[in-house]
Amino acid sequence: MSRHHAGMSSRRWEATRRAAFERDGWKCRLCDKAGRLEAHHRVALNKGGKQFDLANILTLCRSCHIAQDTAQRRPPVAGQRDWRAAAAAAFK
Repeated sequence: MSRHHAGMSSRRWEATRRAAFERDGWKCRLCDKAGRLEAHHRVALNKGGKQFDLANILTLCRSCHIAQDTAQRRPPVAGQRDWRAAAAAAFK
């Protein structure tokens, strides 16, 4: 199990995750949907992001989280919505 996933089961992570959801009004920061929410690290832990820093956590619905993860792994395609711009706008 990676360091990232090992920490995800901790009480501290659950408290941080809940705090992010409450801060974001229990809605996805990209599409405004409520429901199946996930906490996403804006800066990956393996790239120096802080696991328990609320400023590094973005509340996303399952669909946006999957789309964002897919977009991170592929080069951008002309005309497609840039999730990075949407995520940056969500924190303003």
